[in-house]
Amino acid sequence: MDLCSLSKLLEDLKTTEAYLKDCSGLTFKEAAMLCSIGSGKKEPAKLAKDMNLSPSRASRLISALESKGLTVRHTSQKDKRIVVLNLSKEGSVLLDSLHQTDLPFPDYLQKALDEITESREE
Repeated sequence: MDLCSLSKLLEDLKTTEAYLKDCSGLTFKEAAMLCSIGSGKKEPAKLAKDMNLSPSRASRLISALESKGLTVRHTSQKDKRIVVLNLSKEGSVLLDSLHQTDLPFPDYLQKALDEITESREE
């Protein structure tokens, strides 16, 4: 991929993220973390590792989601040293709506996303 193509990809992703922010109030990273929590990843350290984030960046994202009322922190019943995250009712509703939102991806990007989704389902 040449630099011009990469620049076009980044601009298209910025446009899509702006649309996501307008319709949900979330950035890509916040939405991805919401998806991860909704799919069962509940511990901040595991979320950070799975999302390839530093612990401090993950903590800031978790705090942002919590301040928006989308997540709730709890102490693990099994081990009081471990923090567990859950979606709030509002977070669950927003995540459901995100799954039904058609983000405006250009055709070339939609095709790549469809291929990634298909490979995950196999």
